[in-house]
This record gives sequence, C-alpha cells and structure tokens, in this order.
Amino acid sequence: MTALVTAPLLLAAVLVAASVAKWNARDSLVSATQLLRLPAVLNRPVRWLPPIELALAIALVVAPVSPAFIVVSAAVLALMLAYTAVVARGLTFDPRPSCGCFGAVGSPITGDTLARNVVLSGLAAVSIGWGVAGWTVPGALADLDATDWAWLGALIVTAAVVRWVVRERAGLPPKRPVSAAPAEASDIDDYQRAPIPPLMVLQDGTPTTLAALARTKAQLLIWVTCGCGGTRSVVDQVDRWREAAPAIDIQLVSTMSEGSTEATYPEQRRWLYDLHGQALASLGGAYPAALLLGADGLLAGGPVFGEADVTDLAEAVIEQLSGAPLPDA
Repeated sequence: MTALVTAPLLLAAVLVAASVAKWNARDSLVSATQLLRLPAVLNRPVRWLPPIELALAIALVVAPVSPAFIVVSAAVLALMLAYTAVVARGLTFDPRPSCGCFGAVGSPITGDTLARNVVLSGLAAVSIGWGVAGWTVPGALADLDATDWAWLGALIVTAAVVRWVVRERAGLPPKRPVSAAPAEASDIDDYQRAPIPPLMVLQDGTPTTLAALARTKAQLLIWVTCGCGGTRSVVDQVDRWREAAPAIDIQLVSTMSEGSTEATYPEQRRWLYDLHGQALASLGGAYPAALLLGADGLLAGGPVFGEADVTDLAEAVIEQLSGAPLPDA
C-alpha cells in the first residue's frame, strides 16, 4: 500500500506541469474552449484552471488526514473525467482542435490524448481508494525507509529521462532559442544574420524555396499547425500586422492539409503550405513559429517559437519599419 503513494505524486506532478504551462496562456484556454465548441459560459471560468490545478496538486501532497485527502482526490477525479469527456468529444471533430491541456504547448488531440486522460482518471480513482484505506501522502512518506526512498528516487529519475527523450524525439526547441531575434526593435540590428536555409514550401501548389520567396520583398513567415490557443491568437493579428507593415510580406504557412486549413481559418485566403511540417521540423518543430527573410538572401530574424515570441518579433519589426509603436488591436 505504501507504494501507491506514487499515484497522488504523479497526479500532483502532472497538475503542476499543466498549471505552469497554462499560467501565462489564459487566452489559449478560451480559444481551446471555443474550438471544442463548449458552452460560452465556460470562457471566463476556464481562466481559473491554472490556479485550481496548482491548488489541487499542493493539496494532494499536503493533506494531513485521509478524509481531506479523499475530498481532494475526488475533486481531481472529477477534473480528469471532465477533461476526458472533452477530449473524447473533440475526437469527433474535423479538423481536431487542441484540448488546451497544457496551454500554449498543447497539440491537436489524438487517441493518445484520450488514453492519457483515462490513465490519469484511473490514478485519481486509485488515490481515492488509497485514502479510504486511511493513507495520506505525508503519512506514507514518513513510513518510507532508505530502500523505499531509493526506489522513489529511481522512479523520479526514470520519469525525467523519459520526458527528456520524448521531448528530443518531438524536436521541441528550448523556450527561447539562442537564434531568436530580440524582442526590442532597437536590438534587431544586433541580430547575427545567416543565409536563408534551403527549405521549400508550396506556393499555389508549386514547390518554392524560402530564398525565392524573398527575392523581391522581405518576408515574415508564420507557421501554423492547428487552430489551437496561441496559434489562433497569432493568426488573428496577421491582418493588422499586414496593414501596419506594407513594406514586408507577411505570409502564413500551414502544415495542415488545404482542406483542414481552410476549415480552421476560413477568414484567411492567403496560404503557403509546408507538407508534413518538414520545413518547420528543420527550424525546431514547435508552433506557432516565425522566420524573417531579408530580400538580400539572409535571415533577418528568428526562428522564434510560441505565441509571445512570434508576436514580439512581428511587432518589433513593424515598429522598426514605421518608427512608431504598433497600435493596440
């Protein structure tokens, strides 16, 4: 029974990770709610999910008596079941939206997403049963001997290694890549320029190199892989950016099929396509992503990844070109 302390500990770790990822991406949660076609009344409450998840994680670990632990575990189970139901519903949509489970880093939901939530729901159910038997995390940890602590440490190391390997295989870049352009317009001149990489996208169905796109006009390319959270927030600003910066060509690059792209963003008619995300994978693989191409054949900014950095790059470039801050949307 002592070994079952891993169930609430794993749940607490997942809740903390989810909370941290969502904390500064509240708009992503609202977008995910809309994409999943949930009632509009949930748009405001979902913004409270990060602190709720963090509070539940802490309560799971510190609850001093089993009745309190049971209540917290039941609340976690209810949350996990709600997430599972939302994901199951989202699997019936085409294109599939992001569940927003991990904020801005969320990806389009799959069967794996559903399976993960089912497992987490099972862990919450195990935690309830463990609490009914009279156990709590502080009590169980107090009973551990040196061998038990060694096993628990090995479990933590194993989880960390698995997470690292999965991240490497997914090609996820650091939060702020070394090559990212500075957010401040005054610092863009310090950007270390390099030749435009020999990558290709489809333009009107014809393969075109990035360098060819920029032969006559600087290009700000923004990669889109779904209609989820931070990605939609970036796309929603593109028309405003285009109007503010006619000196450069701001183009959206989709890694989705043409049909899925048009269904997800019917308001946007200008698209380049990066089939299977091959060019995006070469840049780092995360989304949304942006790359600024100079008309002289050299990179002028990026690559940058994530809603905040893509927005910073676009607005810094526009500010430098216009000499004035970009007006608020």
